[in-house]
Amino acid sequence: VLTAAPTEAKIDTVMIVSLASEVVTSSRPGLLVAATASPIAIPTVTPPVPTQSATASYLQSYLPAFIGKAFNLTAAQKAAIKQILIGSTANKFVCTAIRLTGGPASQNVLFLKRAKAVCDYAKSQRTTLSTWFQSKPTKVKSSAGRVLMGLRG
Repeated sequence: VLTAAPTEAKIDTVMIVSLASEVVTSSRPGLLVAATASPIAIPTVTPPVPTQSATASYLQSYLPAFIGKAFNLTAAQKAAIKQILIGSTANKFVCTAIRLTGGPASQNVLFLKRAKAVCDYAKSQRTTLSTWFQSKPTKVKSSAGRVLMGLRG
């Protein structure tokens, strides 16, 4: 008797095999009972299929790089912010400044100004956005100074 099904997958078919080599197959969900002396239930499991919605629940994109010590947005950066907002109904916008681990505090301040500028511009484009800016450390020198935009919700 099969009394429980796996919780992570859907059982399409259950095959009952007895010691007398009798095979009973059923594609009907529910409790199955074999009319044999010692049945062994062997479920045929189909893994779940991932579904995709029209808009992803979390979008992420790097902003084009800033030059030097600039923290004002260029036209290309503004276009990238507008692009991530297009077609999304998300209401949370997170701007993450990527800083080098062990870097000077002045660098962290500059990178946070960049992240704040990105969030402020996104908020000006969609006033219903809730924005948040932060900085995160990295050991990868080529990523330091970049701003990662995240849109969710």
